[in-house]
Amino acid sequence: MVIGAGKMALVLVIFASLLIGLYYVSFRTGLTGWLFYEVLLLLLPYVIIGGRTCYRAIRDMFLKSKGLSHGSQSDWLQLVTILAAPFGIGGAFQSVSTIDAETVSNSSCAKPTGLNFTSPNCLEVQTLTQTRGPFTELGLLGVWLVVLGAVGAVAFGVFYLLLRLRPAPFNESEKAKGT
Repeated sequence: MVIGAGKMALVLVIFASLLIGLYYVSFRTGLTGWLFYEVLLLLLPYVIIGGRTCYRAIRDMFLKSKGLSHGSQSDWLQLVTILAAPFGIGGAFQSVSTIDAETVSNSSCAKPTGLNFTSPNCLEVQTLTQTRGPFTELGLLGVWLVVLGAVGAVAFGVFYLLLRLRPAPFNESEKAKGT
């Protein structure tokens, strides 16, 4: 049962990875205007096909999961290791993203405009900060890994409960036999 629920969760995490890839292609490339919507429409069939494929895979696994054992201690240990890996790796990527990084801030007077921000006549100061470094992008990758780990953990919990609480199948042939 542990392995079956784990496989179902893995299929769902693969679909979530497809959606994250769509996010990167559409939003992170800086596409604007009609080009953004054209790329989104071009990638939409991949999302639909991926979603239908994942749904069918989970449905087939669920239908084939009769009589599963509840899992041995080694199965549970393997599951905990696999579920903990994205959190550890994502945290490591977030830590590495700060190596040799610098934060640059730029202050200006927002109201009234045109004044120096140190002027006593400046009513509102606006400060823009930007962090840059050689590994800054790894921080965002680490966040997405943690998100995928959380999706996998929740999906495993839901699928395990569905498999565990599912009533035993009742067939007419079993009723006729008297079993």
